[in-house]
Amino acid sequence: MKNFYIIALAILTTINFLQAETITIGIPTVLSGDFAIVGEGAERTIQIYKEHELRHDLKFVFEDSKLSSSDGYKAFQKLINFDQVDLILGACTSNAMMAAKGLVNSSKTPMVSISTAGYNIDQAGEYFYRIGNSDILNGINQADYFIKSKILKVALLSEETEYTQDITTSFRKHFLANGGEIVFDQNFAPGTNDFKSLITALRSKSAQAIFLPTQTGTALGLFLKQLNNQTMISDYQIHTTFVAAPNPDAHKIAGDLIKGVYYMAPDYQKENPRLVKLFKLYQDKYKSLPGLEFHAAGIIDMLDLIQIFLDKNPEFNAQAFNKFLIEEVNDYQGVLGKINFDSEGNTNIGFKLEQIR
Repeated sequence: MKNFYIIALAILTTINFLQAETITIGIPTVLSGDFAIVGEGAERTIQIYKEHELRHDLKFVFEDSKLSSSDGYKAFQKLINFDQVDLILGACTSNAMMAAKGLVNSSKTPMVSISTAGYNIDQAGEYFYRIGNSDILNGINQADYFIKSKILKVALLSEETEYTQDITTSFRKHFLANGGEIVFDQNFAPGTNDFKSLITALRSKSAQAIFLPTQTGTALGLFLKQLNNQTMISDYQIHTTFVAAPNPDAHKIAGDLIKGVYYMAPDYQKENPRLVKLFKLYQDKYKSLPGLEFHAAGIIDMLDLIQIFLDKNPEFNAQAFNKFLIEEVNDYQGVLGKINFDSEGNTNIGFKLEQIR
């Protein structure tokens, strides 16, 4: 009997030794200020996942990346150097991710963007990945809509951020190559609150539509209000980026003027039974749905893939994780849709036209 207990104790000790260590996941996201619904949705989605789907020992550390490059860098720096996270899920701006490019690659900390991202993030280095929709496709899909709708004269006003400039670059190239004409083309700085002179200038250009890519949607709200003071908004078909649709600040500023504005919405499987189930749990707990539902879907898919990796690899290893995403994730059926990572670590889920209602 004594030998039996010794053997049993040895087995239990071995099992405990072989159990996976705690994996720490850093979440840089917008937790304060304009567009804090991004961070709120990320926190709540992960909480629902922890309560109902988690089977591995994952620890989550959130850090407020806000909107600027400097704040974003500070968030990544804390997560990597102080919290010593094993990997990062970026629910943050492209500015924040690009600011931390050198830090991520030098520390060999895998960073997966569940936000949209474009050229810069897609080519940021070996340790950058993107499961969020492509900003490049956003611009191309936007141009395709105008061309197919015979809207060939467009006024373009774009906010000067990594996110919006990626969309603008791909939009401009594709639109002009397919017969479109940009009759007014102007950038504006983040935080701009006076669009009156820009509106005066574009009104003389005979544009059929206005395309205003914005990082948070607040700029759209201000623009619409000031456009309405100078002319009939109905003279133009107005398009923006999807971030404006859920932003309460944009709605508060513009009021009913924001209704009917078009945008390219991330295309994902909204009717996926598992996603519907998890969103029901989310709504039951928080009395609302995530502000950016595709962010939530991306978080769910990425946490699923991390757990699948840990099923096979009890200890987390950055190089093994890289190989897993690039070589083993083939036509993975996630709640976003069919997922494949290309050789640079990016997926290619597109967009579809919707209106703010």
